[in-house]
Amino acid sequence: MKRNAYLLCVVIILGALMISGCSSKKQTGPVEHQQLTWHEKRDKPFGTFDYPKITENEAFDLLENKFKVKIPKFISQVKGMLQNDVMTEGVQTGVSEYTMYASSVELKVRAYYPLNEGNELSVFALVDLKYSFNKEKKRSPIDFAKSFNDNLR
Repeated sequence: MKRNAYLLCVVIILGALMISGCSSKKQTGPVEHQQLTWHEKRDKPFGTFDYPKITENEAFDLLENKFKVKIPKFISQVKGMLQNDVMTEGVQTGVSEYTMYASSVELKVRAYYPLNEGNELSVFALVDLKYSFNKEKKRSPIDFAKSFNDNLR
C-alpha cells in the first residue's frame, strides 16, 4: 500500500515537472545554434536594390551599413572549412563573388566561393542568406542555406 502511494506521488511530481517544463516561454538552444535564430528589430522594409557580382568587402559593407543586418559567423566558417578540409595540393581559391537582391520585405544574399585546379573549377561552395521583414512584428529574421558542390570530372 505504501509502495503504491509512493509511486503515485512520484508520477504526479514527474508529470508536474514535465508540464511546467513544456509550458515555459523561455526556449533557448545551445550557443552554436543561436546564430541560426537571429532576428533584429526593424522599422522599415529593405527597399528595392540589385547588386550583382560584388566583392566580399562591398557585400559586408552593404549588409552592415546600408541594410543594418547581422552577418552570420558561419560565412567565415565556410571559408575556413574550404581551406582546411577541402583544399588539396594543386587547388587554389578562386575569387569569391557575392550577389544581393532586395525587394521590399526580403533581402537575399548569395556568396560563391570557388576552388580551382589550374584553370578549371573543381569545387565551389554557395551560402544563401535570406533576411525577411515582418511588417506586423517589425522584425527581420534570417534564414540560412548552405550548399557545397563538387564538379564531376
